[in-house]
Amino acid sequence: MFNRHNVPQTPSASTMKSAPSSAILGLIRFAWFVALGLAVSLATLNTAHSQAYVGVSAGNGYTCAVRDGGTIQCWGVNSSGQLGDGTTTDRSLPVTVQGINTAVQVSVGTFHSCATLADSTARCWGAGGSGQLGSGSSASSLVPVIVSGLVSVQRVEVGTSHACALLADLTVVCWGSGSNGQLGDGSFLSSNAPVIVTALTGVTSLGVGGDHACAALTTGQAKCWGRNTSGQLGDGTIINRSSPVSVGGGLTSVASVVGGGAHTCARLSNSALHCWGSNSFQALGSFGPDSSTPLLVAGVPAATAVSAGGAHTCARLVDASLQCWGNGLNGELGAGGLTGGPSPRAVLGLSGVIDFSAGGGYTCAINSGGALTCWGRNDAGQLGTGGTLGSTTALTVSGISGASSVSAGSSHACATFSGGSVRCWGSNTDGQLGDGTTADSALPVSVVGLAPTTSVSAGWSHSCARLADLTVKCWGSNDNGQLGNNGAVGGSVSGITNALDVSAGFSHSCARLNDNTVKCWGANFGGQLGNGTTTNSSTPVIVTGLSTASSVSAGSEYSCSRLSTGGIVCWGRNTLGQLGNGNNTQKLVPDFVVGITTATSVSAGAGHACAVLANNEVRCWGAGSNGQLGNGASASSNVPVVVTGINNATSVSAGNSHACARLSNSTVKCWGANSSGELGDGSETQSNLPVTVLGIRNATAVEAGTGFTCAKLSTGAVKCWGSNVSGRLGIGNSTQNSLVATPIGGGLVCTLDIDGNGSVDATTDLLILQRARLGLSGTAVTNGALGVKATRTTWGAIREYLVSNCRIEGLAP
Repeated sequence: MFNRHNVPQTPSASTMKSAPSSAILGLIRFAWFVALGLAVSLATLNTAHSQAYVGVSAGNGYTCAVRDGGTIQCWGVNSSGQLGDGTTTDRSLPVTVQGINTAVQVSVGTFHSCATLADSTARCWGAGGSGQLGSGSSASSLVPVIVSGLVSVQRVEVGTSHACALLADLTVVCWGSGSNGQLGDGSFLSSNAPVIVTALTGVTSLGVGGDHACAALTTGQAKCWGRNTSGQLGDGTIINRSSPVSVGGGLTSVASVVGGGAHTCARLSNSALHCWGSNSFQALGSFGPDSSTPLLVAGVPAATAVSAGGAHTCARLVDASLQCWGNGLNGELGAGGLTGGPSPRAVLGLSGVIDFSAGGGYTCAINSGGALTCWGRNDAGQLGTGGTLGSTTALTVSGISGASSVSAGSSHACATFSGGSVRCWGSNTDGQLGDGTTADSALPVSVVGLAPTTSVSAGWSHSCARLADLTVKCWGSNDNGQLGNNGAVGGSVSGITNALDVSAGFSHSCARLNDNTVKCWGANFGGQLGNGTTTNSSTPVIVTGLSTASSVSAGSEYSCSRLSTGGIVCWGRNTLGQLGNGNNTQKLVPDFVVGITTATSVSAGAGHACAVLANNEVRCWGAGSNGQLGNGASASSNVPVVVTGINNATSVSAGNSHACARLSNSTVKCWGANSSGELGDGSETQSNLPVTVLGIRNATAVEAGTGFTCAKLSTGAVKCWGSNVSGRLGIGNSTQNSLVATPIGGGLVCTLDIDGNGSVDATTDLLILQRARLGLSGTAVTNGALGVKATRTTWGAIREYLVSNCRIEGLAP
C-alpha cells in the first residue's frame, strides 16, 4: 500500500548474510566486524526472535517484516487475519506468518497482505471480499493462499483492497477491487484473479497506493492508473483512470516510483525527488494545495530511495540516513516532536538504513545489522514494542545509574542516588518533578533545592523526600495542603525534624518519626490524616493512638502503618474494604487489619493494600474488580486474602489497580489491571493471578504506579514498563506514540559496543566479551578493558546489559 519504495535493494533480501541465531556473534566474527571499523548493531534479540530483518512493510495499523531465512513476522491490527498467524487477535509483538519460509519480499495494506516467494510465486492473506487475495475466489483467509496463475513474480505491492505484481517480463498484473480503475485493465470492475494492466511494458519499478498504482518504465517515463481525486496520477487532471496514463510535468529519467495513501513520489536517475497528489499535510514537500503534476522536493540531497506513507514521506540519503516530511502529529517523522511540515527532517538516532517503509502515521526502518526500529503511531501495537501505550516489557530509564531507591507515583516517578540527589520524570503539570518547571519530561530531571536526601516518595501530583538531616520537603500540587509547609514556597514540612521515612499519597502525606509515631498532612476528606477529624491540614497532625509504627504508607484517601508487633493498622476511607478490618465503614483513627500479626511490610494503593508476612506470603485487601488482590478472583474483599502462588516475597507495592512483588530470587511478579502493560508480561490482558515480569532478573525493589511499574536493579539502573503517557517510563518519548526510533520486540537492542562508549574496539569490547564468555566476573572482566568514556564500567552493569539486551545466559554472578 502506501509503504514501499522499490529500492534497488542494497543488499538484496536474497544476498544478505544471516544474522546470528545465538544471542551474540562468535568472537572471530566479532573481530572481523571490528577490523572493518563497523559499529554494527545486531538485530533486536529476544528468545522468540533471533534472525536479522531484511525487509519491512508498514501499512494501516499493522506491520510485516521478512527475516533472513525467509520467514515473515507481522504485528498490529489483525481484525481480518492480515497478520497471517491463523487468528484474528491483534498483536503488539511479532507473530510468524504460517506456511511461509522462503519469502523475499512482503507488502501490506489495510486489511490484507501479500508476499513474493523465492520460487517467484505470490501468497496473500487477510480480507478477501473484493478478491484482493487473488486466489480465484472472494473468500478471506487467516493464512496465506496462492495467487492464481503467477509463476514469474519479481515483487508484489498491496493497496487498500487490491494488489499488483511486477512480472519477470516487465509487465504488471493486478487483482482485487477495481471500482476506481485501480486494476488498470480498462474497466472499473473487480477481479478475484490477476488481470493484465493494459498497454504497459518495460516496467522497472512498481508502486501501489491506496486506490491507485504507478510504474516507472525503461523509457524513463512514469505511468499511473486508478483513483485520481487528489491528482495522485500526475496527469494534470483529477479524473479516475482505468488504464495507465503518463505522468506529466516534464518528468523524465524516472528510476523508481512509490504510491502513498493519496499521493505519489518518484526518484529520478539523478537522485532528485518529485511528488504529486494530496498535500493536506505537506507530504509533497511543499506548501500549497494538492498538485496533479509533479513538484520537486527541495532539501533532499541525493536520495537513494523513497517511501510514501498515509500523509508523510521519507527518503534515504547516500549516507544511509533517513529524512521524513509531511504529517508529524503521530511522531511519524522520527524527529523527536509532534510537528510536521514540508521541510525534510532527519530521523534521530538512525543510521545505516538498508530498508524502510512509511505507513499510516508511523514509519519503520532496518539498519545494516538487521535491527528493525519503528516510530510514530502505536494505538494498535503497530510499532511492535509489546504495547500500545508504552511498553508491556521492561525498558531502561534513560541516564539512570547508581540509583539507591525508586518510587512510582500516579504519572511520574523519582529515584534517589547515593550522593543524596533526586531525579524525577513523567508528568509535571503541578511541578511534581521538582525541576522548577511545569513541563512534562520523558527523561529524568534533577530536583532543585534539595539538601542530601535519603529517600523519596512520588504521590499523585506531588512528591516528598526525607533528607539526611531528618527533615522532609515536598513539592508539586498543594491544593489540599499536601506539601505540609503551611503555604511557604520551597519550605520544609512544618515541625518535622526527626523523620525516619515519608510517604506521599493521593493528596496527603505521612511521615514516621523516630519516636515511632506518625504525622500526616493534606487532604482529610476520608479521615486519612488519622486525627479523628475530616478537616484538611496544611501542617502535620499526629495520628491518634499510634506509638509503635515501624513504617507508614499513604494511599488514595486512606493510610496504613505496620506496627513493631507485626500487626497492621489502617484509617480513612473504607468504601472498598481498603482498611481490611472486616467492614466498609470509614475510620477516622487507626483500626487493625484482620488476621495479620506477622507483617514485615505494607503498601497502600489507590483502593487496595497489600502486605508481606514473615513467611514471605503476600496478602491483599480492598478493591479487587481488576484482579488486584491476586487470589484468582475479581472481587473486592474487606479482609486480607492470600495472593496465590507466592511464598518467597521480600517486598510488595500496591499501585492504582495492580500490585507487584519482588521475590527472593530477585525476579518480580505482578497481578491486576494490565490495559497499559503494567504487569510486564508482554501482554495487555489483566490477570487475577501473579504473572512474571519479563526481563527482570536482578531487582532489588519494585514500585507500582498508575498504569505503570518501575524496578530498581542491583546495577543501580531503573527499568519501567506500562503506560508511557507524559513520559512516565523515562525512556525519552512521552505519549502512546514513539517520537524516535524504537526497537521492536520490547525495546531491547544488543550492540557490539559492550562498554557503552559509542564505538566498537577489539582491544576493549572484544576483551570484555572474551573474559565474560570464559566465566570471569568482577574486576577480572573490566580491568584494563574499558574504553575512553565508557558508560558501563562495572561487571554488574556489563552483565545486566549482556543478559537483558543480548540474552546471554550462564554468565558468572
